[in-house]
Amino acid sequence: MTQESVNQIWQATQRGDMFAATILGILFYEGKIVKQDVSNAIMLLNRAAESNVLWAQNLMMYINGVPHNDYELTRNALAMTDAVEQLEQHAYSNEFAAAAVSEIYLRGTSFVNDLNKATHFLNISSQKGCLYAKELLHTR
Repeated sequence: MTQESVNQIWQATQRGDMFAATILGILFYEGKIVKQDVSNAIMLLNRAAESNVLWAQNLMMYINGVPHNDYELTRNALAMTDAVEQLEQHAYSNEFAAAAVSEIYLRGTSFVNDLNKATHFLNISSQKGCLYAKELLHTR
């Protein structure tokens, strides 16, 4: 993920996009792309969870129930079916929801790996201008 993509997600979060806030929270929690900041990650994920982003609620349940040295959210935390359905519903109007659900299908951690669905949602997100989705499309 490029710095330009991170900046776009940050700006969307600043505008109140809770799907973007969830992605940014994961980035801060894992500390792979940006400097790890667990307290900021928890704040962002809690804010998104309180805004009824089911995916953020799933992530917070995982964080609260695992040892504190597990920072692999995207690898280990499962998105429940209702969270994925919510992301799919919002994917047509929110590029970050589309990017998030596409990554879930690409990784195949919560659901069966589904490249067709992943590509479908990546295309939607990319067409809406999400730089992260464009990067994922080009790395496939």
